[in-house]
Amino acid sequence: MGFNIKISILLLVLLLTFSIQTLPASAQQPLILFDFKREQQYYDPFYQERVIAYTAGSTGSLEVVLLNAFFRNPINVSEVSVRFSWMEDNDFFYASECTGGNPCSIEFRDVITVDVNFTVPKTNGLNLKTHQYELKVVSSGGLDEDVPTRIVGPGIAVYSETQAMAVDLYERLAELIDLNSFSVFTVYRADPPSPFFTTSESSLLIQNSRFQVVEGLAKYRAGQFEEARDTFQSALDMVERAYDIEAEKGVTLQDATQAQASAEEKQAEALGAQGLALAEQAEALGEQADAFNLQAEAQR
Repeated sequence: MGFNIKISILLLVLLLTFSIQTLPASAQQPLILFDFKREQQYYDPFYQERVIAYTAGSTGSLEVVLLNAFFRNPINVSEVSVRFSWMEDNDFFYASECTGGNPCSIEFRDVITVDVNFTVPKTNGLNLKTHQYELKVVSSGGLDEDVPTRIVGPGIAVYSETQAMAVDLYERLAELIDLNSFSVFTVYRADPPSPFFTTSESSLLIQNSRFQVVEGLAKYRAGQFEEARDTFQSALDMVERAYDIEAEKGVTLQDATQAQASAEEKQAEALGAQGLALAEQAEALGEQADAFNLQAEAQR
């Protein structure tokens, strides 16, 4: 009973952590969960679908979790590999672990994690469409023949350098102003930036930057990545200028407030001195009046 609860909790944690999985079809196959490490999936308006994006020439890693949750016999894994649709049919990237010469044995209740590293080529034209991936896990559970499990999925994008720069500029904009309404590239922000701009100049810059974002997205959607990059850069320049104006105004207001306070303090000191002089003058006049009164009494 306790074991079943532990396995259920483990399965729940794994299923929440890894969004893609497959259940074993026979005793020869483990439960397979996997995730492209350190990459977020988002909607790309050029491909008009959700993608996991890599820049041409970059490297990536696929994390594969193998779990023997159902079978008391050990499962032997002799291959964990991945290929992409831009590769030849028989070409794969292989994990350095769980090989034919050194298979991994997954005992009942055991979990192992395997990483498959891969390189994205710089081939021209790969960014014009998305690509499929194929994960292959070869395993056996005491049978003579290994059984391959193949999982195929869509949504791998290979960005050109210019395309990646355009997306990066958009993401930097999303860190400064609220772009949730566009629902592209970056994940939805529950607490988007909402700066308050107090000057008409900075407010106008922010408004024009949003127009630039709309224009940049239209160019990106049309595959004009260089023009989209330049337009997003223009929008970012406007936003940063708006922030600078607010910062400059904040310093100016602070200086003016301090100057005003200093002037008011000096004025108060002057009024105080003037009040003291008037008091002394009043006291002298009082003394003079007393002298006149004494003189008048003496003359009677």
